[in-house]
Amino acid sequence: MLWACLEGSAAPHALEARSVLADDTAPTESARILGAGGWSPCELRELSIHTASVEEPPKTIFASMAHPDGSVFELEGRAECFIPLSRPGPEQSRIYTTLGFASFNSGTNRGAGMFEYSRRAESVMTADDDDSDAD
Repeated sequence: MLWACLEGSAAPHALEARSVLADDTAPTESARILGAGGWSPCELRELSIHTASVEEPPKTIFASMAHPDGSVFELEGRAECFIPLSRPGPEQSRIYTTLGFASFNSGTNRGAGMFEYSRRAESVMTADDDDSDAD
């Protein structure tokens, strides 16, 4: 999920994008844009929040959404601060959540907002688990 408020009279006031993927089901996605006339639903074309590990901030925060009038909004973010969380999940798994604040750009418009990314794992996931740097 991401939410951003943008500056500038030509920019939407705010954008929101959400995608939920559960086992054996199609993703549930939603996006909306707040303009002068209120909230309008949009088609979520892409939502990407990628982290190397649960201990690190997202390297990628990106959303692309299409408004019914044909306009497309792309939003790129950079994590400014974040909090990694972990809690027990179903069947002895762990649910890892990274949430925080980000700065966002949409074309020449700048803004700020929040992001949240959760995933389930069967074991503890840390940067130390990455064997690519092992001797």
